[in-house]
Amino acid sequence: MKISLLSLILFIALPFSIKAQVSEQEYKALVAIHKVIDGEKRKSWDITQDPKNNTVNSTWWGIKLDTIKSSTINSPQNAKFRVVELEFYRNELKTVPVEISWLIHLKKLSFPHNWIDDLPAELANLDKLEELEIDDNYGLKHFPNVITKLKNLKVLKFTDSWLTKIPKEIENLNMLQELDVSQNKLKKLPKNISKLSNLESLNLYHNKFTSFPKQIATLTNLKELNLSMNELEIIPSFIGNYREMRVLNISATRLTEIPDTLSSLLKVEELDIGFNRLKEFPVFITKLTKLKKLDVSATHTISKIPSQISALKNLEELNVSSNKLYNFPEEVTHLTKLKKLDLSFNSISDIPSSIKNLKDLESLDIAVNQFSSFPEEITLLNKLEYIHVASNSIKTIPSSIEKLTNLEQLNCRKNPLSAETIKMIEESKVLKYMTFLYDD
Repeated sequence: MKISLLSLILFIALPFSIKAQVSEQEYKALVAIHKVIDGEKRKSWDITQDPKNNTVNSTWWGIKLDTIKSSTINSPQNAKFRVVELEFYRNELKTVPVEISWLIHLKKLSFPHNWIDDLPAELANLDKLEELEIDDNYGLKHFPNVITKLKNLKVLKFTDSWLTKIPKEIENLNMLQELDVSQNKLKKLPKNISKLSNLESLNLYHNKFTSFPKQIATLTNLKELNLSMNELEIIPSFIGNYREMRVLNISATRLTEIPDTLSSLLKVEELDIGFNRLKEFPVFITKLTKLKKLDVSATHTISKIPSQISALKNLEELNVSSNKLYNFPEEVTHLTKLKKLDLSFNSISDIPSSIKNLKDLESLDIAVNQFSSFPEEITLLNKLEYIHVASNSIKTIPSSIEKLTNLEQLNCRKNPLSAETIKMIEESKVLKYMTFLYDD
């Protein structure tokens, strides 16, 4: 019995052909939808295999079926499956077929990259819907009211469109946990958004905000917040109230300073404050000891990394590229969990021997610096997979490079490499599977 059940799960999850019997209502809905998306041109979904038995071919990549457990649900017309996910990806949809509302077991519905300009009111019948995705539909320039009636929605992704306003009725979506309205034309949020007390993730990336939206000040359960690519200039002190925050992105927002209340976000694991106008590295960030990823790139002004950075013992990725560093920050070599280090576009000319402490380092980017020779110290880092030293003044590479048996790519473009060095690398039996990038 266990074997047959496992086989059934595999057939549903993997792209094998299987005839799946659904209810008559769902079958009719799928036939109608099939006609709308011009099924004759999409042979991958054979909807007409056996209309008498209401069967469909579950190999259609845009549909996901779930088994009906007779112990928990009545099976209409002896149906053995029900439709739980439906995705229309680049189907050139202009109109959403109302028959979708017949798929009453739908949990996820996606319309990425289409031409739709509205959603039918009948979608309100989908009371089991938990996830709705509307991505890159430039014809949809308003927030359809029917969305606010889907009271069991947990995830709403309404991205890359021309959305300028979110209605106050969004407060009806009190089950919402994730809201993504990135890449739109929003300038403000409705006051009622503050009532979404279950919201954990909010993505406002690349909109038209000119100030931090105060309407979200009380959403203290937020774990992820992305305000990147807006023109905020100022972050309010109440940023420190988001004590559950795990991921915070306030990059490219024209900030000149960051309030020290941010140091209260003791659970944050990823912080991106790059591409701002910060004059110095905010020392208080070093109190965020659970940080795993930190990006302070492209300020073009930071010339020193504070010694306190050594307190970030859990840091795995550090990006301080495009700044004014003249020396390799030796404090960084105390971050022994580092896997990725980006120091590109600075003015560094040497690397300390203590870099050998970074035994877990997999990626090192020191491109566009002032190196006149290849830093032999990095050949001691035997977990390195990626080395980027482009646009320096390196002529030779030591034979000890062959110690890096895990190396997958060595980028030496725009360096005056000698013919002997190029020959040595290309003829190396140890590095024969490595991608070697250089200029002829």
